[in-house]
Amino acid sequence: MRLLALILPVALAACASTQDVLHKEPDSVFHSEKPVDEVVRCIARVNGARVREAADGSKFVQIKNGWQGITLLFLVKPEGEGSRIELKKFYPLGMAAHKQCY
Repeated sequence: MRLLALILPVALAACASTQDVLHKEPDSVFHSEKPVDEVVRCIARVNGARVREAADGSKFVQIKNGWQGITLLFLVKPEGEGSRIELKKFYPLGMAAHKQCY
């Protein structure tokens, strides 16, 4: 039973689609005076990921697990002269370096 409790979240994280995670409510919201492109490039660089563009023109960076399932997603939108960073967790134990980027 414990094994199932450990495997199930990992299996679910492996099945998350980008759209599922993009439409999820943010778990945390951060604000930065830095522009969107600077923030997403930094998050991507420190996590070995890439920057992608959402349908609405905002930018995002996905952090994936060893099975290439999305564990975290950073959605970055313009906010005044700076940025609004929404952290969306699909897998509760997902970790990423990011705070130095904003």
